Amino acid sequence: MEKGLHLMRETAKSTTKHKHVQEALAKALELLCTGKMHLSFEESQMWSGILLPWVFGKSSSDTIRSSATKILSCILEDYGPSALPVSQGWLAMLLTEILGSHKQSVKGSAPPKSDKVKEVSSMLLDKLVAAGIGNRPVVFVTHSMGGLVVKQMLYQAKAENIDNLVKNTIGIVFYSCPHFGSKLADMPWRMGFVFRPAPTIGELRSGSPRLVELNDFIRHLHKKKQLEVLSFSETKVTPIVEGYGGWAFRMEIVPIESAYPGFGQLIVLESADHINSCKPVNRTDPSYTVTLDFLRKLKAQLTP
Repeated sequence: MEKGLHLMRETAKSTTKHKHVQEALAKALELLCTGKMHLSFEESQMWSGILLPWVFGKSSSDTIRSSATKILSCILEDYGPSALPVSQGWLAMLLTEILGSHKQSVKGSAPPKSDKVKEVSSMLLDKLVAAGIGNRPVVFVTHSMGGLVVKQMLYQAKAENIDNLVKNTIGIVFYSCPHFGSKLADMPWRMGFVFRPAPTIGELRSGSPRLVELNDFIRHLHKKKQLEVLSFSETKVTPIVEGYGGWAFRMEIVPIESAYPGFGQLIVLESADHINSCKPVNRTDPSYTVTLDFLRKLKAQLTP
């Protein structure tokens, strides 16, 4: 079987311009994976370099994309996102939700109703309150979806009358936060019938009403001068996945119009992608110096 899988992989790599051959290979592997055969972890990692381009490639047909989706669903069920060579955890989470939702639709059941942002926010809120966070002034420094988690957490705290945490949150730093959605989360809708996007992805889609609602809540706190906001925006496309034959998928994950919530200070980071926007290269990097000045200013406001 290993020799057969190896031959199939090599054939897939050498026939990228032959759609019918690629479709036949994808269908054959789909039948194997949805049957009794399970790919090993090593095989899964090697195949993912072929499967991901099949899913995300612009020239992929619906047939090959559908087969690749089913195979990836089997891989994720067996090994989780660690089997996929993705550049950042967000994509792994989205893929897990996309494929999980697809699996539910194949079975004919309702799509999952869980929302990872709300789940994580609720868990974090419980732990912070238990630890006494919010009894004194606090500043949250966040990256990417972490910013949405904090916004949702404060929204929930307000709804549950946990007033100390909301009142004592004096600042939030957002590195590449998708305040108004992400192009990455828009992808499932562009892939046609193959996917039925899961709740978390829907919440992250550009123009999501839920994101607007959360942003208006933070805007209100900022307008009341209850908290200060500092936002950073990436400027470079981010490598997401790489496949065979030098294939790579890159994109601007959080554009500047989504990274800026519409209030507070905005810093545009030159030559920073989504992954590196929160990783200062040295002590003179604006992603470090501006945040340091922001924290010092907040501290000075508290000093009698």
